Formats: sequence, structure tokens, C-alpha cells
Amino acid sequence: MNRFVQTIKAIRDVLLIVLLFVSAISYHPTIINMSRIAGYESGTIMSRYIILLFGAVLFLSFNLRLVLKSKLIRTYLLWLFIICVVALIVQAFYDNNDMIHDLRSFIIVLGSIIIGYDLKLKRNGFALFVLVFCLTSLFSGIMQVLVNVGGFRITDQYLTDAKNSLGAMLATACFSLIYLYRSSKKSLFKVALFLGWGVTLIVIVTIRARMAIVALTLVGMYYYYLIKRNKNLLIAYLVIFVVVFFGLLFMPSSIVDYLDASFTAGTQGDDFTSGRLSTYLEALSFLATSPLLGNVMKINQIGWVHNYLLWNIYRFGLLFSFPIIVLFFLIFFNSLKQSLKCSPDGRECFAYVCLLIPFLISLAEPTFPFGPGTVTLFNFILLGMAEQKKLKNESISGL
Repeated sequence: MNRFVQTIKAIRDVLLIVLLFVSAISYHPTIINMSRIAGYESGTIMSRYIILLFGAVLFLSFNLRLVLKSKLIRTYLLWLFIICVVALIVQAFYDNNDMIHDLRSFIIVLGSIIIGYDLKLKRNGFALFVLVFCLTSLFSGIMQVLVNVGGFRITDQYLTDAKNSLGAMLATACFSLIYLYRSSKKSLFKVALFLGWGVTLIVIVTIRARMAIVALTLVGMYYYYLIKRNKNLLIAYLVIFVVVFFGLLFMPSSIVDYLDASFTAGTQGDDFTSGRLSTYLEALSFLATSPLLGNVMKINQIGWVHNYLLWNIYRFGLLFSFPIIVLFFLIFFNSLKQSLKCSPDGRECFAYVCLLIPFLISLAEPTFPFGPGTVTLFNFILLGMAEQKKLKNESISGL
């Protein structure tokens, strides 16, 4: 029986590696172009295989007795149940099925946490798990740059497909490579990781995934603080912020024009937020007249509001969006709290800090951190792994 269980777990681990590979490779420009030719309006031709692989890995990982030991999973299940009830109420009384459609993302996140919670990867297995995600994401990113942009140059238009989703995956990969670099003791491996980190960073800048850059910068600064545990760093960060602010304020016009051409020109709006600020103001103006119900009756149309919390409050009002908001902050503050408790060299800390990336990106995107699709699959699998007591204070040093 023991051998049978080990075989099942080995099959599950292989399928998980394939799942990570397929999820990241689905952003390859060839896959996206083939999907457009096939008439796909959302997802890609790989979506069906991703769903099948995810279902298979989840089925082979599911252990009810083990799952219910996790306080985080129990809490998530409770709030997911509440969201389901609220979604049915919104559907029944207001003929609005938007929240029901969103349940898919919440279920994928729950499944990802459960998968991670059942994983017991050793050092080399964990390194392989991370590297497959990082290298496949980087490969898709490089091909997007070469095929759609034409090279590593910053253009005045967005030319990359699914830029924000790919940017989030690349930001996660970039931070993951930093962690592997710090944890490894092999010189050649460290050089390779450093080069990979550099290329990944260049790709993120080239495709102009601005919120991914911001999130990666903030997470990097936070992780460095966790390593040093020096309160003077907080003062230094404040000084840097002030210097950067006034530097931008008095920057020569030639540099301002370059930055404008690199990061804002050719986008949806005329301001540095690519039109996001105007939709924020429109959403807040509408909510001032209907704070409790928001736009649940769909009487106002302003398009996407690129902020996850504001988008949900706008769509469902404070009355119906509250379980989503609660779940959002429960996971965010849990990750923040736990990252402060554990060693920065351990997998647990890496997982909690890594999860902050999609949460920060959600400040300027409407689908993060619980989607879109399986974009945040890797982050939440790491969260599930961090919930394992056996992984506490472990590191992958000695790779």
C-alpha cells in the first residue's frame, strides 16, 4: 500500500510539473495566435489541457482529513461558501451572474492551495518545481518580445499579448530566481540564476508591465528588510521615496519625454495610469450615490475598473462584495504576518512574500490576485506548501 501511495504521489508530482509548463507556455505568441485563428475570445487552445491537468493533480492531491487540518483552508472554505450564497442571491434577485462567473477563480485558488498543502518536495524536487515555472515563463516572455516587439526595445505602443498576466508571472519568476540565488551554494548555478534574473527583468521592462515592475520592486525591498531586520532600512526607504518623488518633479523635460514614450504613450488614456484614474473617479462618483448596492443592477456602464477591490465594490456594492473583500484581506494579512515570523531563508517565507506580488498587482488590475485563470496558480500552490508544518524554517540551501 505504501508503494502504491508513493507511485500515485510521484505521478501527481510529474503531472504538476507538466501543468506548470503548460500554464506558462500558453502565453507563447504562437499558441496565442493559433487560439485567435481558432476563434477563441478568452483562454487559449491550451486551456482545456490546463483544466484537465489541474483536475488530475487536484484529484491525486485531495485528502479531506489532511485538508481540514489547515486553518487557512477551513477559513477559505467558509468564506467561499458565503460567496456562493451571496452569488446565488445576486443572481436570483438582481439577475446578475457576474459573481457566479467569478467563482471559477476562487475555486482554482482553493484547489491550488490544496495541491500545495499535500506536496512534500525535497530540495532538488522543490528547485525543479520552481525552475520549470521560471524558465517556461521566461521563454514565453522572450518569444513575445522577439515575435511581437521585434527585439529588446521599449516601444511607444503595447505589442505584447496578455501583457499584464504575463508580467505578473514574470515578476513572480524574477523574485523566485532571487530566492534560489540566495539559497544556492553552487557557484555555476548561482551565475546561471543571476543571468536568468537579469534577462527576466529586461523582459518585464521591455513589455512595459508597469504594475509588475512596481510590485517586484516593493516585494524586493520588503524581502531585503526581512533579511536585514534593520529598522533603519525603513527610514532609508522613506528617504529614497522622497528623493525619487522630487527627482521626478524636477526631472529635465528630455528625460520626461523619454519616460512618457516608454511607459505611457500609445496606451488607452492620456495620463500615466493609462486611463485608470478616470474610471476610478467614475466608479467612486457612482458609488457615492449607491454605496450599498453599487452597480448590481447594471444601470451604469463605465467598463473595467482596474482595481480589484474597487471593481468588486462597484459591481456588487458594499452589501454583496463584503465576503470577497474579507477573503482578500484575510489572505493578504495572513501572508504579511507569517512572512514576518519566519526565516527569510526558508521556503515558508519565500511563499508568503511571493504571494504579495499578485496582491500588489491587484491595485491596478481587476482580476488579480485570484486570477485570471491559472496565472496565480504557482503563487497559491506555494501558499499551500507554506501551510505545511513540515516545511517551516526549511530552506533549499545546498542545491
